[in-house]
Amino acid sequence: MVALSLAATACGSDDATEKTFNTTKLEGRILEEIERQAGVDMKAVVCPDEVVLKAKDTFTCTATTANGQSATVKATQTSDDGKVRYEVGR
Repeated sequence: MVALSLAATACGSDDATEKTFNTTKLEGRILEEIERQAGVDMKAVVCPDEVVLKAKDTFTCTATTANGQSATVKATQTSDDGKVRYEVGR
């Protein structure tokens, strides 16, 4: 398991009831950090489209390397305003 940490701010939409996380922005940040920290060429990182902003909630993304290997990325929201820490596993 490779543990990577990133405090990413990824703001989302702000409708009348709840704010959602901009996971597209986060996917790019995770991809860049994996390439930088682990030295692995990445193909994609895919996270759920609709994630409500809520501190301590978690969600799972999938990271895929250029050669087709995949790993699970567990993201934990550290605040209600879009800050996230994540860990890359197998």
